[in-house]
Amino acid sequence: MVRGYLIHLCLDKNTAIFSHRLMKEFRPYLKLLTNLTLPQKREVTDVKSRIESALNGQANSFLRKNVGIETLRNSGIFFTGHKLANDLAKPFVKSISAGISVFDPACGAGDLLLAAARSLPVADSLLATLSLWGTKLHGFDIDPEFVKATKIRLLLLAQSRLKISPSYSYSIDKIFPNIKPANFLTQSLSDKSYGLVLMNPPYHRVQIDNSWAKGLTTVAAQFVSKCVIDLPKGTKIGAILPDVLRTGTRYAKWRTEIEAVAAPGEIKIIGKFDAATDVDVFQLELLIGPTTKAKKNWYPIRKVTTNLSDYFQVKTGTVVPFRDKERGVKYPYIDASVVPAWGTVSPGSKTRCFDKTVFTPPFVVIRRTSGPSDKIRAVGSIIIGKKDVAVENHLIVLKPISGGLTACRTALTTLAATTTTKWLNKRIRCRHLTIDAVKKIPYSGN
Repeated sequence: MVRGYLIHLCLDKNTAIFSHRLMKEFRPYLKLLTNLTLPQKREVTDVKSRIESALNGQANSFLRKNVGIETLRNSGIFFTGHKLANDLAKPFVKSISAGISVFDPACGAGDLLLAAARSLPVADSLLATLSLWGTKLHGFDIDPEFVKATKIRLLLLAQSRLKISPSYSYSIDKIFPNIKPANFLTQSLSDKSYGLVLMNPPYHRVQIDNSWAKGLTTVAAQFVSKCVIDLPKGTKIGAILPDVLRTGTRYAKWRTEIEAVAAPGEIKIIGKFDAATDVDVFQLELLIGPTTKAKKNWYPIRKVTTNLSDYFQVKTGTVVPFRDKERGVKYPYIDASVVPAWGTVSPGSKTRCFDKTVFTPPFVVIRRTSGPSDKIRAVGSIIIGKKDVAVENHLIVLKPISGGLTACRTALTTLAATTTTKWLNKRIRCRHLTIDAVKKIPYSGN
């Protein structure tokens, strides 16, 4: 059972500040949307074009153009976008058309609900269509302005599908009564029954302490956990999530506990969220209970007989510069700044006192910072010398089990190979390498 998701109940002070900035920048766009619902003096073709833009990615484009990236990151707000939203909804089109209720726990400007509404039937009139859609579409968002934008865009979509022009203003507060301002993580879902959850939850991190993680953890994990605990068996989930949840070592317990209460379906690697966002994401389908004992492969499993850890001890460097005090024996010290890529280094230019684990050369170090856009994912260097070395924790150490310097050179050749980068890009698309991913690098030792 997944437990402890309800640790961060409200926005912290800094997040609230960034959210306030975001809403200030978003209000002009909300006014633009509102004006589109009123009778228009422009040519019909111009109005149609403006409405089409409002329904197809304009909200996301407006945010990127007018809101700083720092504000977006700290607010955890990245709108899904037209294509990504439609791709997520596509496997559920038949269910939506048949009348399943759809819920988005962090609806933003409504892209996922719009994607669902495109498959909903329409009635004989706008009022009847809004009434019908209002019973099928549900959503929460912390920011009331986003909720209002969602409702306006759904109204525009209904008008567009009925091929009618705006003729009078609706009370936005009264339509779509099940889409409302709320913090999903604080809401009780015991009386809720949604057939389908579509979500692109916030990606920013908060401090938590629960059964599957301690410390800074992405809010997206909490959203999925709450859904699989609180919603009834049979509920379908489609989610766009940061790739760290699929591949990160620290989320292994989260994956195991999700599998205990929900059956993972298709897992689709998407790559970058969009051209302007340096976060890799994946698409996940879940069915809440019943589960099977068969473990889901969240990432590709290699069909080879040996891997890197059969020939090397793979460990993270042990020096945490801003936490470890300078005490104990003085050692040569290395970090990424003094180790040239693909070079052979005898440390000595930097030293520090250290009283924890050190490493005896020869060994290989790999830079942990690494992303799918890098030409080579596992950039290595060989460390030689006769003195033990203190290694900073942003380096991964490969200590040969046998073979010494010759084994280190062979490892460097493997790390530089195109096949290694291709494999790592399938295995992990975060902006850092994990010990588990490095251990599983295909390696023959020859």
